[in-house]
Amino acid sequence: MEGKGQRFERETVITFNEEEAEAVIWTASETIYRRLIKRLGRAYLAEDGERHAVFKFPNEFISLPRLKAQKSLTPTQRANLASRLSRSPQNVGEKRQSGVSVTKPETDNGLTTG
Repeated sequence: MEGKGQRFERETVITFNEEEAEAVIWTASETIYRRLIKRLGRAYLAEDGERHAVFKFPNEFISLPRLKAQKSLTPTQRANLASRLSRSPQNVGEKRQSGVSVTKPETDNGLTTG
């Protein structure tokens, strides 16, 4: 496959749904073609035309990014965070406690859990 034509016309279309077990990627982009060959291999290359390529593979291969939740800090939390971040230079090299605490497991009717 060779990417021809104007750059904005070299599109890539990803198609998958919940009913079918197979996803399809149609691309006219040589860059995307090379990436897919590198990641999927030629085993999933269904069609390799002069100006486009089609890849078919299981839906499980697709992983969509998730949005990270934005943290809302209260003024007290913000002040605590700022004080932790503004450590004095003489304390930077010192070893500190890890902040991990070990506690005895709670008991239920005299039986320990764990």
